[in-house]
Amino acid sequence: MRRLVTMDEADRAIVAMLREDSRLPFTEIGKRLRLTEGAVRHRVKALTEAGVIRRFTIEAARPGMPAVVGVRVEPRVSTREVCSRIVGLEGVERSFEVAGDLDVVVLVYADTSQALNATIDAIRALPGVVSTISYLVLGEHVRGE
Repeated sequence: MRRLVTMDEADRAIVAMLREDSRLPFTEIGKRLRLTEGAVRHRVKALTEAGVIRRFTIEAARPGMPAVVGVRVEPRVSTREVCSRIVGLEGVERSFEVAGDLDVVVLVYADTSQALNATIDAIRALPGVVSTISYLVLGEHVRGE
């Protein structure tokens, strides 16, 4: 069961360091923060149990061309359900429920324009999808890079 946690400056620093490098050893984090390895391990465990840290992962570069697809959904249809269906489609990396002119925003990677078009067609064919608008990503800018 997840519990509410109040994060202090050290917790925020630990999360920032792990976000930058999820393989960073607790001993190195401790050295930077002037904490023991055990204290860091205890804090990471508490942050994980509280749901602040959900998983440790790597971020690998995706081959292919990225695109962002905006989706409008019928008002009576659950955007959560549409997102769940979309994220199962070939080429879809992530889908987000959003507020604003669009209901869902989708991150797609495709090796060819035909593959991208097939993914967009599959999104359009889903029940409840009213329309899509697509943007081919020309460049990416990431904090810290």
